[in-house]
Amino acid sequence: MTEAFLVRSGNYIVNAAKRRAPVGRTGRLRRSIASRVKLDESRVEVGTWGVPYGAAQEFGGEIRHKNSSWLTIPTDVRFERRSPRKFDLVVSNVGGKKFLVDRGTGQAAYRLVKSVRLRPQPYLIPAFEDYLSRGAETILSQVMDELLQRAINKD
Repeated sequence: MTEAFLVRSGNYIVNAAKRRAPVGRTGRLRRSIASRVKLDESRVEVGTWGVPYGAAQEFGGEIRHKNSSWLTIPTDVRFERRSPRKFDLVVSNVGGKKFLVDRGTGQAAYRLVKSVRLRPQPYLIPAFEDYLSRGAETILSQVMDELLQRAINKD
């Protein structure tokens, strides 16, 4: 019974968190939400694995570049998911803001910023709260019904 309850509980929280997770360009955050059942400890862990920005999305935070003093924010879809090194760019100041500008066209390709502040967008905590208020009782009832059916069918 414990394993079935833990697996279903984890699935309930994972699905609720995926519905609440911020929608990004790639969907990587949503795909990273998963559960791990720890039978020896009678618990289930739910979280994001392999996505370093999961906590910053949940609680808010500041994003800085690891290896440089500037983050590059694409200004146009043509520059998304492409390194600024692939283009012939020059730094330009416009209204006190720094941009990487295409040397040939003069078009701003990337905005240069020191950091980006993310506002909190909770998705895991509300999913767990939903589970506590509605899901746990329903899942426990389902598992108990299934066990009762198995016991009846054995006789």
